[in-house]
Amino acid sequence: MEKLVLKDNEKTILKFLLVISILVFAVYSERLIGRGLKISAIFLLLGFSVLCVGFFGLKSILFKEDKIHVTYLKIAIPLLIFYSFLLPPGMVPDENTHLKNVASLSSQLLGVEINHKATLTYDEYRMIYDNNWDDASRLNVREVRKYMLANIRNDDNKSLVALDKSSSSTSSMFYYFPAVLGLTFGRIFGFNAIISFFFARFFGMFVFLSICYYALKRIPIKKNLFFGILLLPVVLQQGMSISYDLMLNACSFLAVSLGLRFAIDCEKKIKDIILFLIATLVLLFVKSGIYIFISLIAVIGFISIPRNKLKSRQILYFIGTVLLLLGVRLAITNFDTNFETINNVIYAKLPWNSTKSQFMYTAGYFISHPLRLPYIILNDIRVNFGYYFRTAFSTMGWLNIQLSTALNFVWIFIFMIASYFDNESDFKFNKLQKVFISLLVVGEVVLVLVGLILLWTPLGANHIYGVQGRYFIPILLPLFMILDSKTKQSEQVNEKYIKVAFLLLTVIEALDLLYLAL
Repeated sequence: MEKLVLKDNEKTILKFLLVISILVFAVYSERLIGRGLKISAIFLLLGFSVLCVGFFGLKSILFKEDKIHVTYLKIAIPLLIFYSFLLPPGMVPDENTHLKNVASLSSQLLGVEINHKATLTYDEYRMIYDNNWDDASRLNVREVRKYMLANIRNDDNKSLVALDKSSSSTSSMFYYFPAVLGLTFGRIFGFNAIISFFFARFFGMFVFLSICYYALKRIPIKKNLFFGILLLPVVLQQGMSISYDLMLNACSFLAVSLGLRFAIDCEKKIKDIILFLIATLVLLFVKSGIYIFISLIAVIGFISIPRNKLKSRQILYFIGTVLLLLGVRLAITNFDTNFETINNVIYAKLPWNSTKSQFMYTAGYFISHPLRLPYIILNDIRVNFGYYFRTAFSTMGWLNIQLSTALNFVWIFIFMIASYFDNESDFKFNKLQKVFISLLVVGEVVLVLVGLILLWTPLGANHIYGVQGRYFIPILLPLFMILDSKTKQSEQVNEKYIKVAFLLLTVIEALDLLYLAL
């Protein structure tokens, strides 16, 4: 009898959500008409495809009751393709720079690089500079998409162009590898630049989905929370881009997932250990290693062990692993032939023609002025917190497409519900573990801000240059997962409805992006 009542309730909820989806679609259609535009066939097709994602996602959650990692794939694959079409190459933050780096690495791999300079094919060069990708203020997503649709069938011009830019560091292959492989594949088979760049995206997309699928499958707790974070609009956008944020986010999620698996279940499969070390190694290289604290999540396993039961062998394994990873990092850096990349980090250089400043902040400056660093960080958080909040949750494209900011608070509320009412496991973090995770999160935030101070901020500035909210996406999972219930109250909340809430939010955000970007 209870099952029949539950099934009837699920059917009622399904009908309700379908009505809501139709109403949302109708509202956006009316807005387009009110703006004086006709509803094009492509708009109807994409809008219908998003609603189909919602429908089949509901079917997977409520009726088929698929495993959560299987449901994630069913939702994420079509959405990533959808995002990739709406935001073509060049329309993701800093993707112009990443495209040049990927092209340079591909040229090195093919042995066609010219005089140790970043080398592109003529088609790739024209594609970047015809669309003003180096000037974000002039980028227009509709014009870029129109350009690509008009030139997608053009013949490829394989002539090589060497930019006035040093070739990309070979160590960056760690986090650009999927995109480099995709672009190289397109070049070898004679596709033009547009199709080759999409191959770079699709290869990266495949790697991102594979890593996130496995991370979601292996994480022992907070699966629903993790599921929701993976469906955030900015996470999906970066997951289909050529940016190294794709590998940064995926490896961060994998490191947290496997670190928790080691700490909570004490289950150490050889495959998991190897993947954890690879993920940690990637985090050591991307953005000068400022995200390495995330891998320390595995240490919470030691915190829960009484001192009299803590084996010296466990401590030695941990120390040895840390030293090994640092040794690999230093060895690869020393063998890197691109010394200018190293000099950019070590020595202060003239940033740009600034009337206010001539030099960059350095570590030596902050040693001489110890109070200056905390002042800049606290002042930056005070001034730019709202900007970081928006760019982490709802600012899309080259920071020129703003989705609903009201939904940001809904996302956060559902994250808190998903974490607090987690019935996947009986495990609860103790107070010491929560303090340790909180310190990791704070330390990671400080590392990101300090890293951007040293790399981008001119001397004399009172706030930090170059920081965006997406840089804090890797810490969202550790940040929210410390919320849990001490009672069995979580059994009163059906996890299906939490998944449905995330799915509905994702569909609404996708329709919002369709309205703003098409």
